[in-house]
Amino acid sequence: MSAQRLRDYSILLYGAPGVIDVAALTVLWPALIPASVLQHMSPLCAPPKQSQHEPVPYVYPGGLAANFQQAAALWLHRPTAPGPFDDHSWAEVTHCGYHAEGVNSLTPMWFMAAVGSGVRINVGRSVRMPELRLSMVQKDLRNKCRARSSEHCPGVDHYDAHQVHQLLIHPHGQLDKISRLLGVNDIRYYDSVQFPSRSIPSWQGSVHTEIIMLNWFSENDYLAQHVSEAGLRCGPPSRMRPCRADEPAMQQQAHGVCDAQRVWMWAKGTPLSPDCNHRAAPPA
Repeated sequence: MSAQRLRDYSILLYGAPGVIDVAALTVLWPALIPASVLQHMSPLCAPPKQSQHEPVPYVYPGGLAANFQQAAALWLHRPTAPGPFDDHSWAEVTHCGYHAEGVNSLTPMWFMAAVGSGVRINVGRSVRMPELRLSMVQKDLRNKCRARSSEHCPGVDHYDAHQVHQLLIHPHGQLDKISRLLGVNDIRYYDSVQFPSRSIPSWQGSVHTEIIMLNWFSENDYLAQHVSEAGLRCGPPSRMRPCRADEPAMQQQAHGVCDAQRVWMWAKGTPLSPDCNHRAAPPA
């Protein structure tokens, strides 16, 4: 985008010019980009395989082919991820309401650190796990281990981290076990758990830092339903303020089928429909 277009985009997303750091950008919101600009962008349908060391920030749609990524966004493939984040620091994030794997009202909210989202959370007191990169071989070994009802799988790197990752989907009644696996006295003392530089096969080389906010419920909520959270902020980093449910940065965080369809239709060469550019905020 031209300097003027970036300035306009920054004002729309952050309420101020000059916030966009192109060199660090992780996500773009196509609903906030003029159609005349989108026509000159050519995203791939997925992050390119074997591209972990490529310096080029490939652009690709998230969601349908890349598990757990915000479906309304265009993602810039980068071999490194922002984070981990120090205690009580602010992380720019995306959230995509998730309903599978038994997610329920007791499942805390999961976020991905994403420069350019326009929304920040304060991680509070945080536990930071080692890098969690689940290869297909590790996944196969882990599944075989589970089938044997084994408590630990020798030879699988960071298996405890994988266990914690799964237990946090259903933490109720498992907090003592989670504390033991994390190596902390009591997980109830903490506000978040971070999984820095996580990668799974469908991301094909992209890495992301996941942040689980232990006291924010529930994972299947829209982010706009949590504007009253003290640890949620919008605006430029030097002048952060409480978010409004109807502002552009929050509106992009709503997970909707229309968003995913618009991005994927565009990725396949079909003109974007403007139908979801200005949707109403979800009910509180």
